[in-house]
Formats: sequence, C-alpha cells, structure tokens
Amino acid sequence: MDAPAQRPRHWLHDEWRFQKSKADRSWLRGEARGQGEDVWLPHCWNARDSFQEGVAYYRGAGAYQTVFTIPADGPTVAGQWHLKSEGFYGTGEVWVDAERVARVDGQYLGMDIPLGPLESGSDHHLAIALTNKCSKAVLPGIKMPDFLLYGGLSGRVYLEYVPDVQLGPEDVRVVSRGVMTECARVDVITRVRMQTPVDATVEWTLSTMDTPSVEVDRATVSATDVADVTLSVANPQRWSTASPTRYLLRMKLRVGETIHDAWTLKVGLREAFFCKEGFFLNGERVLLQGWNRHEDMPGFGRAMTPSLQRADARLLKEAGANFVRLSHYPEHPDFLDECDRLGILVYAEIATWKSVREGAWLKNALRQLEGMIRRDRNHPSIILWGMGNESRSHRAYTAMNALVARLDRGRPTIYAENHIYRGRRKGTLNLPDVFGVNYELDRLDEAVEVSKTGAILVSECSNNPQAQRGDQEEEWRQVEIISADWKLLDAHAGNSGYTLWCMNDYATLRKDRYLRYSGLVDAWRVPKLAYRLLQARCLETPVLSVLVEWGHGDAPARLRVVTNCDRLVVEGDGRVEVSCEGERAQVIDVPDAGETLVVTGFRGDERVVQDLHRAGEAVSIRLTAEQAEWWADFDASSYRVEVLDASERIVDFWHGELTVAVSGVVRGVFYTPRDAILIRSGVGRLYLRHGGQAGMFGVKVSGSGGLAAEHTGELKAFC
Repeated sequence: MDAPAQRPRHWLHDEWRFQKSKADRSWLRGEARGQGEDVWLPHCWNARDSFQEGVAYYRGAGAYQTVFTIPADGPTVAGQWHLKSEGFYGTGEVWVDAERVARVDGQYLGMDIPLGPLESGSDHHLAIALTNKCSKAVLPGIKMPDFLLYGGLSGRVYLEYVPDVQLGPEDVRVVSRGVMTECARVDVITRVRMQTPVDATVEWTLSTMDTPSVEVDRATVSATDVADVTLSVANPQRWSTASPTRYLLRMKLRVGETIHDAWTLKVGLREAFFCKEGFFLNGERVLLQGWNRHEDMPGFGRAMTPSLQRADARLLKEAGANFVRLSHYPEHPDFLDECDRLGILVYAEIATWKSVREGAWLKNALRQLEGMIRRDRNHPSIILWGMGNESRSHRAYTAMNALVARLDRGRPTIYAENHIYRGRRKGTLNLPDVFGVNYELDRLDEAVEVSKTGAILVSECSNNPQAQRGDQEEEWRQVEIISADWKLLDAHAGNSGYTLWCMNDYATLRKDRYLRYSGLVDAWRVPKLAYRLLQARCLETPVLSVLVEWGHGDAPARLRVVTNCDRLVVEGDGRVEVSCEGERAQVIDVPDAGETLVVTGFRGDERVVQDLHRAGEAVSIRLTAEQAEWWADFDASSYRVEVLDASERIVDFWHGELTVAVSGVVRGVFYTPRDAILIRSGVGRLYLRHGGQAGMFGVKVSGSGGLAAEHTGELKAFC
C-alpha cells in the first residue's frame, strides 16, 4: 500500500552508528553516542564475511543507534508515531530516550512499535540491539539451514504517524468475483480501528491506473467496526501474465468532514485456480515456469536495496518465465510490487527449512503466516501460500490450513515434499490444496493420487551446485540436467509447472558446503548459459548463446550452444550447418576453426548472430554504467566490468579479482575484507550504494599486469 498524507513517513536511512558486538546499557541509553561504524540502512552485518570458501559467517549480537526528530508541523488529527521497519531476521530490543520500549522478532516481516507521546521538534535517541543467533522457536527454527541467517537491519526503518481512528492496512481484504463476466464485482472488507466509538464513514473509489481521475465506481458507508462494500466494474480488464492490468482503489476514513486516514491500493482482477488438469488463470491453462529465489547478494548480504529487489523481478521477466517461489521466507514488498506490475505469479512461503514442528515453533509460525498473509494478500501476483519446505507435521499443517481459510479463503496452500514416503508416514500428503514435489520427478503420478485436489506443482528441480559461471563443463552439465528434467515434466500433462533450483548462487554453511553455484545467474546476477536456456524455452524471439572452447593444434573448436532456432550456420575458415530439430542445447565441434567464428541462428523469418573471437592476453578494463543517469535518491547503481585484450575483445579465460577504489558521495559494495570484485570469464559487476546526497564520485578499478580503468560521475539531485 502507498502511505497517504494522513500518515506521513520519515525515513531513517543514514546517520546510524553500528557495532558488531553486544551493546551495554550505557550504549543503548545513548550515553556513548558516536561510538561504532557509520552505516546506511538497509544494512547487513554479514556483508563481508559470507560467500567465501571456508569462512563461517558471524552469528551473534549487533546494535544500532541514531537520533531522530519528530516534526513540529505534524498531522492535526489525534494519533501517535510508530517506529516501523521492513523485514529482517533476528530478535532483540528497541530503546527510545534511554528506555526499553519493545522486544522484537524481525520475522522477515519487520516491526511496528507505538512510540507513545514524544515531544515534537526535539531530538530523540533510538537504539536497536539484535542477534542473529536465535532460539529454535524463532523461524526458520534450525541452526544450519541451507542458506544463511543474516544479521542486521536488512530492511529500511521509518517513522509513521498512525491516527487513533484508522483503517488498518493489514485489515483490508479485496476479493474479485465474476471476473469472466461483463460486470465484475470487487468486494472490499475493511476494519475500522478506534480507541473510543465515533461516527465514521468509509469512502471507496475505484479507477483504472491509466486514467486515475475517471472513477469506475464509488461507495460510502457508515462504520464503527467492520466496513464492507461491493464495487462494480463493467467490462473488466483482467490481470494476467501477458497483460498485468491493475486498478487503483482509494480508501478514505472520515469523522465528520475531517479525513482521519486514507490509503491507495493497486489491485488486479483475475480468476485463478489449481486442479488435476493444471493451473488456470482467467479460464486459460497456464504452465507455471520459473525459479526459486534467495533474497541475498555478496556485499549486500540480505540488505538488498529496493531497486535491486525490482531488478530481480525484471531478470525473471526477461527470461520469459512467469513464476517464482520465494524460498524460504517472506520477501521484500518491492519485489512483490514489481511482480504485480510485470505479471509474474508468486508462491509465497513462511521461513522454514526441514523445520516444521509443533509447540513454540508452531505458535510463531502461525504468527508469521498471519503477518505475511495480512501484508501480502492483496497482491494479484500471489497464487499460493507455502506452509513449509521438506518437513512435515500433521498438526502444524492442519492449523496453518485453518488460518489461511480464515484470512484468505480461495487462495490455496502448498508445502514442498522431498520424500513422499515420509509424508505418507506422517499423514500430511493430503493436507495442502496443491501438492508440492521437490526433485522426485519419477513419482509425479503418485503425487497426483495423494494430492487432495489432484493438483501438483514441482516446487524444486534441476539442482547443480557446482555450476560456477566460467566453468564450461559444469555450466553445460547444468544445462543437461535442466533439459533432462524438462523432458520428464513435459511428459506429465497435468503438472501445473515448476520452479528450477535456483535463481542465484548463494552461500551456506550446511554440511560445510560454503558456496552453492546452483543459480541460473551468478550471485551478482550475471547470467550463465542455463539462463539463456530458460529464455530459449520461454521466449518466442530468437535466442542464441554460445560458449566456445578453442582447440589447440589440429583439435577442433568445441561450441556449447543454447538456442531456440530451427537451424544454425557456423562460419570460420570452413562452414558447418546444423539442424536443431527441437533441441535447445547441443555441442558442435568445428574443425579448422581459425581465430574467428560467426554463428547464425534462423528461426522462421528471423535470425540472430553471435561473433566468436579467440581472445589475446588481457591489457585493459572497460567500465560500462548500467543506467543512463545517476540520481542521488536512487539507492544503488552498477557497472559492467570487462577485461579486454588489445583488440577490445573480452578475455573469456580471465578469472580472478580486481581491486576497487571509490571516492565521493558513493560507497563501493564488496564481499570480502579486501575492496575487490570477482571476475569470471572476463566479466563481472561492480555495485555502488547511494546515501541520498548529490555530488561527484570517482571509481578506479585495477588488477595485476597494469590493468586499470577509471570513471568519474555525478549523482544528480532528484527534482
């Protein structure tokens, strides 16, 4: 939801001090101001001790402090300021003006703390002490899951003014009916919260995003507790993956003539359901195709900025896919907003990993599930609520199903099962509405039989944890694994779809594995050959991507090709023509390749060309800004970094690190104690963080053998 004028927000991004240790009471009371490291939010204290072989990331305490001022010219309606945040992992306590005001569990959803009466126009000290070494009752509730339990305020923190008479945004429920008819109905259920009873009215207006000033329908009702209304939409524009049309729903709460609270919500009208025949959206069967996503990146940890969240959604859309599983925890609202905007379907999940059980864990799981549903249930992109991953409990899933039915009837539940025989033994196989299968692709017929509704979805498949970008053998093995799994999936007509494991390379300490190169893109979101394979399957436009291993002496050049073209022509010193015959991946050996090859792919009347050159030794670095303009208010920017030979060709055999020096109003983002970035196959990515300050900045990248490049830029003030 968008915050309205009646609820002003004051973001607390900068001027934080951080210490990676347990804070004593004098620090929390503000008696030791100025101590610690200067940081910007979002912040993760594991940004430089993760994604490294043999390095165990920090698990323990950390603390933040800052000073904020309540504006003197705040709202005139009665209310109070709340301290709120986006999601983070960990537990701790919050101190304001030397007093502890709350204990918190970040839950991957954040915190909401009433601050009570605070003096306007004066400074107030805020301290937040956290730990990412939590008890088993804190979700996911396992000491060493197959991902990192990052510490810190990895979501943004802000102050929000909350009126005493209010529309609680977490209470709003929007349900569309009759979407496939000429006149759809939009049911809006809203709770009105008030400390003492007053006569209030709630006003709703619905309009299209394209013409927000033209109302589709409006209604006004009196309310003292729950207000509900049904709005009509003639000739509804349906939200779909191809055309994700949304409407603007405006809500205003009045007491007399005074507006006390207001919200704007972007809603999509669509009809979605699962059955034995698959998944259907607006009456048409849609094959769900996508990946599992981990919300992290080296140098950022879990503190990915909003712009990076949105970029991840665009990366999936550019692959031509339509589906993502949020594994294995609630993820950032900006990512969900971008999925709504782009037409990407979402499988949302509470924080679990082989950890579903009863007792205190279940109590917290129900609390997190309810918080996630209330926060996210009005996103048209979300089609599934995930209750767990590779773990099972009859009592837990029965309780979670009942909660979903109460809060969001009509949206199905799922859990991801990796051992059907274990689920049979625990009696959990027929509890979810959709049966989720992890890896057991040879048992899909059995999965249909045990599913309560007959609906199944492959929630994980195709894992190759050794597929490091630049390792041609392993990248190709990843392509072969995915291709083989697709043949099994395509042979089962009723399967609703799949999510590949996984989007990006990630770090883990599970079984001392440290690094998992399972991603279709690397940890910095540079695509691998498997990403191009997904494009070749999902896109109608021609796709051609080639990895070349140049031969030595009389040995032929070996081309590993991913394409959706019908025919390929390879030209060098000779000519090789290949019919693809429906194969998206194949190996082509080219004798007498010479120093240059041109590969042309033909798809119908279209064609695509890739030039291949045998590179020489590295002599220079090229920095290419990946955004047209640099704005101070934008939270992060990036460069593509390429190592080149004397002919300015990418040196595809160059692997290593480049050191970076950054000056001015930006900060470099690095994942090791050294200020360095990783280069594989001659290509890498450099990220910069912004703090909202306009001005000049400089970047210098250098490596061994005299490699160097510099760039000077300016962050412009946003007007």
